Amino acid sequence: MHPRLFTIELPGHQLAVSTYGLLVAIGVMGGIYLGYRNAKRVGIRPDDYLDLTFWGLVVALACSRAMFVLTNLDRFRGDYLKVFAIWEGGLVFYGGVIGAVAFGLLMMWRRKLPFLRSGDVIAPVLSIGHAFGRLGCFMAGCCWGKACPRPLGVQFGRHSVVYENLAASGGIHPPGSLVTQPLHPVQLYEALGEIVIFGVLLHLANRKRFDGMVFFSYLVLYAALRSMTELFRGDAARRYIFELPIPALARLLHLPPGEPLLLSTSQLVSMVSAALALGGLLWLGRRAREQAAAAAVSSSGEASS
Repeated sequence: MHPRLFTIELPGHQLAVSTYGLLVAIGVMGGIYLGYRNAKRVGIRPDDYLDLTFWGLVVALACSRAMFVLTNLDRFRGDYLKVFAIWEGGLVFYGGVIGAVAFGLLMMWRRKLPFLRSGDVIAPVLSIGHAFGRLGCFMAGCCWGKACPRPLGVQFGRHSVVYENLAASGGIHPPGSLVTQPLHPVQLYEALGEIVIFGVLLHLANRKRFDGMVFFSYLVLYAALRSMTELFRGDAARRYIFELPIPALARLLHLPPGEPLLLSTSQLVSMVSAALALGGLLWLGRRAREQAAAAAVSSSGEASS
């Protein structure tokens, strides 16, 4: 892996360019540009869209980092300045989503922006930006997977986050090895899933029957993806509501049979968000059908008169 893309030599100092940070930046900028074009097409003022995405991104990064720090306080004891080293990895996506949604609702209310239509524009931005973010996680070696047999397993070197964490907990076998044991590349699983979701959202955006269809579809699809990828996650930063091993399923998925598969905090959040989003889709769909039926009756009445 390549946590550092390259290093710039400065007088008395070295400036390392983080692969994680660069990939996140590419994903965010590409997603914002795509959303900017779509916002103009659906009648959202470009200035409002740019303000919403820029400040929403700032809030999302701050909240996702804050949640990571709160769940990993031991990593920062004695060196609290590392709290701000986001380019080294360490973000909790759902923390960012909660913060960004709260901020977005406030800003859309103040700017009088259509919430559902704005959400439809932003959803593809989130999916493609997150895909690049997971590629960055893979290069940094964070958000790693459980043990996995070859040839699917990936080994991470000494300068990766996963190696440092496993070395500190005695998880490098044999001791002194320069690489980790083969692990599931769960970061790539999620990146691929996000790219698929991105394609589905673009398809829906051109064929949606009501505002909110793209946004709520994204919530359902990502919740399903995250619930599945959580089965393969092995990083200690994750927390469980309760630990339930399922040895038969673990063997089928080439996972260590004794490790829990359910129920992590992210799986619980995914289930709740999926249920709420499905309810939103059903309600909006029914309302759209009722409005279409009422419009048809009104037009037929006018034609007969």
